[in-house]
This record gives sequence, structure tokens and C-alpha cells, in this order.
Amino acid sequence: MKKIIIIPYFGDFHPLFSLYSKGIKFNTSFDFYLITDQIISINYKNLFVEKTSFKNLQKKIKKTLGVYPKTPYKLCDYKPLYGEIFKEHLSDYDYWGYSDIDMVLGDLSIYNNIIESNLYDKILDRGHLSFFKNIKSVNNFFNINNSVYSQYKYLLGSKRIWVTDETYSKIIYGVNRLINKAYTKRTLFFDASPYYNEFTDLNNASSEIGFFDYRGDKLFFCTFKNNLEQQKEYLYSHFIKREIQFFEYEKGYIIIPKNWPKVKDISKYYEIAKNSGLTKNQKYLNYKRKTKLNNAFILIFDCINSFEAMKITFKIVAYKIFNLKNKWFCL
Repeated sequence: MKKIIIIPYFGDFHPLFSLYSKGIKFNTSFDFYLITDQIISINYKNLFVEKTSFKNLQKKIKKTLGVYPKTPYKLCDYKPLYGEIFKEHLSDYDYWGYSDIDMVLGDLSIYNNIIESNLYDKILDRGHLSFFKNIKSVNNFFNINNSVYSQYKYLLGSKRIWVTDETYSKIIYGVNRLINKAYTKRTLFFDASPYYNEFTDLNNASSEIGFFDYRGDKLFFCTFKNNLEQQKEYLYSHFIKREIQFFEYEKGYIIIPKNWPKVKDISKYYEIAKNSGLTKNQKYLNYKRKTKLNNAFILIFDCINSFEAMKITFKIVAYKIFNLKNKWFCL
């Protein structure tokens, strides 16, 4: 089966793109389609680059959907609709997907095997990497009925980021709510928690602290556990809303948190991991508080002109009142 990963990205590339692009080179069973206004100097057989402006992409999306993203970041809500937006590029593919570039890709072949099984309409449930079966019913999930379609017209047109690509909310129709035949296990990838400066996995309750050893085709999370130096391979790692540093050594690259020192003896990082504690990523916490407040103002403003915004607001208020009543009842 043929697979393609679609990546619209505008503005200066994330500092990790140099490592992300190495993952493109080694994962030859996946094609990558990058739409960008930046100059790309790399040349891989499985990388296809379309150089264009964000304004041109806005026109394309409006022609297809009737609405368009006001900013590049708003593309987050459009990701699940890439099958419809870029359908002229997908006729030769059985599955299409999307990906962020604040990531490091290891060996994605296990996901390739899951795709080859042809058992799922959607593979993975996070916004940083997901795959969809390239069929009409999946690509047009947002048009399943009038209720869903009407809400999506609002969600896509709103300035607020609704996280339609990964939410399981019962209030809005995120893609994970509407496509049920999905593979959603998160044990194969590392999602670096943005709540802490150190690297710890959102998918792992034990909160082990460590660093990454990246060999190009293999990605290992290295930590000190049970009095032993341990390595665990992950298919990829996602580094959202955090500062990191990486440097090259004879076998590949070492990736460490911004607040760790650079040392010549790489084995010392196991000792650093052993003695490290979790410190709050205050920059992200401030960002989250600001975003939450901004989202509230956007929704209130949207209610003036949108009946869908009013319905969503009513459901949110009702949900909070219901939970508050239950909380007091339990007390």
C-alpha cells in the first residue's frame, strides 16, 4: 500500500526540522508532501515539495471548503480535512496522513505494518501524526449529516483553535469522535510533556526522566532505572512547546532538555537523568493560561454572529454546571 504524509508549513522552520528531515530519508516506505514558502535544499526521492505562499493555500482551501484558515497555526483544525483539500495529489495512495515537524522520526515500519493490515480507517489519534484510509467516507467525515457539517463550517471559520484533529470532546465533532474504526494505541511513540522542562512521556504515568539517542533510522529514549542504564526504542518523539538542544556525535545525535549541560562524555547523561527532578515549564504554563482566556473571549465574540457558537457555549456551560453540582453532591 502507498502512503503519503502531508505537511503544510509556513514561516521559518522549527529548529528540529534538520533532524525531522533525516527521518524522511530513512522512512522510504512513506512519501512526504511538504507545502511551504521556505527554500528546501534537501533532495530525497520520497520528498515532494510545493513552494507556495500561505495566501495561495488559503485560496485553494476556500475554493474547496468555502472557508479558510486565517493563520498558519489554524491549519491544526484543517488537518483531518487534508484528504479533501489535497485530493488531486492522493489518487495513487491508499492512506494519507499529516505530521508536525517539532518531532524526530525513528523507524516507522511498525505503523507501516498496521496500515498494510487494512483493518483501520484511521491510525493514531494525535494531531502530530495520524493516518487515514483514502476513501470517500473517511475524507468526507465532516459532511456525514447537516448537524456535523454546520458545526464544521463554524469551527473552521473561527479564529479559535478547536483541536478537531485530536479532541474526544462530546461537545464538538472532532475527527476522533466521528471515525470509530481506529488504531489508537500510544505505547509506540514518545510525547514529551510540555508541562516540564525535562523529557518525560505524557503516555507513561511513571514519569521517567531521560534523553534521546538518535541514529537516523532508530530513536532511543535513554534513562536510568532500577540501577541500570536503559534504552527503549520509540517510533518517533514529539516535542511540543519546549526548548531543546541537540548535537552530533560519532553514532548520531544526542537530544537533551534546554536546562541540561552539554558534556563530552555522553555516558554522563545517564547520571544526570538519575539525579534530575521535574521542573515546571513555566513558559508553557503561561502560554496555556493565556490561550484559555483568549479562547473564551473568541467564543463569546463568535456568539454574536454564529448560532453554532451559541450552541457550543450553551453545552460548555451546561457541562460545567453539571460537573459542579456533582462535585458538591460528592462532598
